[in-house]
Amino acid sequence: MVGSHCNKECIRMNKRILSAAMALSLMAAQAPMMSYAQGASMTEEDLIAALEQAQAGATVELTGSVELSSQLVIEKEIVLDGNGYTITKGEGEDVFPNNAGILVTAGATLRDLTVEGPNTNAEGWDNGEFGIKLYEARGAQLQNVTVGQANAGIQVSGGSVTMSGTIDVSNNEFGGIEVCREAQLDLTQAALVNESETKEQPTLWSDSGKGTIQANESQPLYIWTEYASGKDHIYLDQDNLGVEAQMDGASYETLAQALEAAGLSEGDKTVTLLKNVSVGSGEQAESRSSGGALTLPAGVTLNGQGHTVTYTGESEIDSLLAVDGADSAIRNACFAGGGKARHVLTFSGAENARLEGVTVQGGQTAAILVNGASVTLENSALKPQEGAGASITYQADSKLPSLTLNSVDASPETNLLYISPETLEQIGTLGSTEDMEEILEQVRASIGGSDRVDLTYDKDSGSVSAPAPVRHAVTLEAGENGSLSADRTQAQSGAVITLTVTPEKGYRLEKLEARDGQDQAVELTRQEDGTYTFTMPESPVTVSAVFGPVFRDVAESDWFYAAVQYVYEQGIMSGVEEGRFEPGATLTRAMLAQTLYAMEDKPQASGGEDFSDVEEGDWYAAAVAWAAENGLVSGVGGDRFAPNDALTREQMALILYRYAQHKSYDVQVDGEPLEGFQDMEKISDWAVEAMAWAVNAKLLSGTGDHLLTPAGTATRAQVAQVLANFCQTVA
Repeated sequence: MVGSHCNKECIRMNKRILSAAMALSLMAAQAPMMSYAQGASMTEEDLIAALEQAQAGATVELTGSVELSSQLVIEKEIVLDGNGYTITKGEGEDVFPNNAGILVTAGATLRDLTVEGPNTNAEGWDNGEFGIKLYEARGAQLQNVTVGQANAGIQVSGGSVTMSGTIDVSNNEFGGIEVCREAQLDLTQAALVNESETKEQPTLWSDSGKGTIQANESQPLYIWTEYASGKDHIYLDQDNLGVEAQMDGASYETLAQALEAAGLSEGDKTVTLLKNVSVGSGEQAESRSSGGALTLPAGVTLNGQGHTVTYTGESEIDSLLAVDGADSAIRNACFAGGGKARHVLTFSGAENARLEGVTVQGGQTAAILVNGASVTLENSALKPQEGAGASITYQADSKLPSLTLNSVDASPETNLLYISPETLEQIGTLGSTEDMEEILEQVRASIGGSDRVDLTYDKDSGSVSAPAPVRHAVTLEAGENGSLSADRTQAQSGAVITLTVTPEKGYRLEKLEARDGQDQAVELTRQEDGTYTFTMPESPVTVSAVFGPVFRDVAESDWFYAAVQYVYEQGIMSGVEEGRFEPGATLTRAMLAQTLYAMEDKPQASGGEDFSDVEEGDWYAAAVAWAAENGLVSGVGGDRFAPNDALTREQMALILYRYAQHKSYDVQVDGEPLEGFQDMEKISDWAVEAMAWAVNAKLLSGTGDHLLTPAGTATRAQVAQVLANFCQTVA
């Protein structure tokens, strides 16, 4: 166990500092420069004098490694630059004052330094020493510092300390860094290293509530609170916690302790496994009331995180884990009976118990026992040991069980379920009947879920069994430019399989088909969420998907390819039919109204100008009404809208100009953008302002030979480019 050396009394500073062969340079604006020839030696007295002369901000640089014969005390805001050299404690077992090789009591900085020793503890921690002790050192910093071969690496006792760069505290007898006396330690820029970390040698530790540690988000720390002392032990490697489980942030040395604590706590609790666990025959005598080595209390969820719980005891047991309470659950775990458990898991009277993503291995009689309990098994596997009678023992001592099976993979070497003659007789007693058909109906009614369970009564033995389900494979074959997935890859006949098809950007699903083992088509149903489903036949199924371009008539080499992809992906324009965009087709007035209407999420229109050629029920009627109501479109004369007339370039400019005004976009025009076009005089008076804006906004450009062609029609490809430009530059 790690001890504490936080002394709450004032520390008497020992002024004996250093003796070693070294060179030193002292740099400070306020202090004279002291220099020594390279390789020259200096006495301890020289060094003491130099440190005493150093003023705040000075930098002391090591030019060689140093051996300490007395404690090094730093009590000024100076920088000790190790230059990669090492400070060690000399021979001898004397403990330095204040249990530290280097004592820092001010906001000093130690950088690029290695400290070794002093490891003088021959009889226990009480006489041990830290390599570096920072006592009330407010603002102190350690940068790229290594401390090893000490009883303990570093102590931060009160004050505030920042560590940055690589802080290596490997190979210290009792651990790395202690934080105490409400010290504040900032590790946000530090990379901690402790190659000798074990449960007994944590990287950090502190009295609970006695220190604050800010961790580096990129380096997770794992905490175990020791109950006897209240100390927090902090590790870099989760496996070194030496604990098996956690509950509500608290760590427990054994899974049994965590489950017991959860059972004593109020409300629903989750126990999380941190590692694979071995359970011996004598580890949990206090929870043997149910005949199980472990007991899962009511309202507790055990999250295995993919870990395995294995029984390793020598004694025979009824079960590895007994589930007796209501509203309990086990998720993402594996349980192994070790050849000694009659059932690996037992559910006796438990209401609303669940297994999700659980594998149960072993069980002399069966993998699990369900006795009068309400249990749901989901996406789980049952693998009883060789010679077992079934995967599930069905029992009804006081009431019928309720068993729900969804995607349960049971061993094909034995029955899925077994009901003994004694249980059948008890069911008859509970139901006041001796008629076997009535008893079987009660059993069938108690079993549900997506998995089919076929019960068979054996008159000779007087028992009922259900064979292991036969599952057929679902094989997926996805072509290029897309992916295909299924919610399961094996299923019983009658199960509903859900398929998800995901084309890559710029592609669509061209063909999706499913065929059974006889190469017969299996019916696929498209759901509202875009998935597809089919019912599993009595054979394997192969599903294939073929992907192609969104539009077969739009190639990547076309000048309008990017614009068409943009308006399609944004839901602004769609194809005229499956797989075709018809980029060269002329856009009509109704089409542009419908496009803008879709861009506005098709709001409700309260009315607008009535057009004699727009009838209620026309696919564009709502769009035209909305556009007219908001002043985006007007008629062509005689109460007509001419919805199917080709849209001219100047009409398109006017409608988009009005739409931009409707959306309060900037429609300011700079300069005279229409000058230079030879046919600018052909622009209709009502369209001049809109055409100038469209050219200025780079929505329209010339059609060649300095012509705007205002009365010319616009193709779907041209309109796609205009709308893409509008959304990306105007909106």
